[in-house]
Amino acid sequence: SCSLGPVLDDTVLRARGLPWQASDQDVANFFRGLNIPRGGIAFCLNMQGRRNGEAFIRFENGDHRDLALRRHKMHLGTRYIEVYKASAQDFLRIVRGMSIAANFVSTNAEVIIRMRGLPFSTKAADVVRFFGDDVPVYRGEGGILMVRGRNGKATGDAFVLFETEEHGRAALKKHREVLGSRYVELFRSSQSEVQQVLSSLSLFMMGVPPLAMLPNPLPQHPPFHPPMFLPGPVPYAANGGSNAKDCLRLRGLPFSATVQDVLDFLKEHAAYVAPGGVHMVYNTQGRPSGDAYVQLLSPDFAAAAANELHKHHMGERYIEVFPCSNSDISAVIASSTLNQT
Repeated sequence: SCSLGPVLDDTVLRARGLPWQASDQDVANFFRGLNIPRGGIAFCLNMQGRRNGEAFIRFENGDHRDLALRRHKMHLGTRYIEVYKASAQDFLRIVRGMSIAANFVSTNAEVIIRMRGLPFSTKAADVVRFFGDDVPVYRGEGGILMVRGRNGKATGDAFVLFETEEHGRAALKKHREVLGSRYVELFRSSQSEVQQVLSSLSLFMMGVPPLAMLPNPLPQHPPFHPPMFLPGPVPYAANGGSNAKDCLRLRGLPFSATVQDVLDFLKEHAAYVAPGGVHMVYNTQGRPSGDAYVQLLSPDFAAAAANELHKHHMGERYIEVFPCSNSDISAVIASSTLNQT
């Protein structure tokens, strides 16, 4: 936890473009001469639980934060780092999401299942009964995390712990069984997804600097509800600028699709995906929208992948694949009419 009491808005910034392997010490060195309290660096993770090149940093005071903003586009190693103002809420939500997720999964449970489509009135006890005595939830009601949206209301999602692989497999057999009046979807999950969903509802839609907060209590932008990118912004191509069509838009993905599924779909083209370059799009409920953006190492690689893979299948669904640029993506995010893009 942080060592200096309340976090003030004018002490926080967001850094993007950090090397994926960057440590707390690397970030502190980038801002050398400026005081960062203990616990003042919060990294964002990608869907595979690895750092995605983005972090929120809390400084000792507003003067140090303002000096830190002058380091916008200075280099850390070979990468230039973008820095933007952020709010105390931004920082605390990331930290809180990390903490809740870590506490929830810091157990002997081997399997995490994500439930989707629950009646909004569902209680933890209802989930325990849904799985029954044959598939015991680890720690009973204590092994269930009900996901609530930005307004504090139920989203219809929950994460559930199971102690053994055997129990987890048995739980997944209840996929599409009915709870109340609704059939419920079940998916294998992970600690990083728990953290991401908590942070998505505590996060912001990344990609359109500078930050502007969505309505309380959670994410980045005015009254409309654009899609949220998890894990974060698409990094700019080192060689092509924001208008180079070195990205792909994938449309029509199964809602259960993971980053690994996208990489598998890309086949040999996956070798040319930029580090951390797969970005699943989530809606404001923290649920998959069926879209993803992928950054490749050059426009040529993106064009080749789109030409070969457009309307190929992932499972039973055919996937539309289009080349696009960072500018295209920013325009989509900024548009209030493209909530499901």
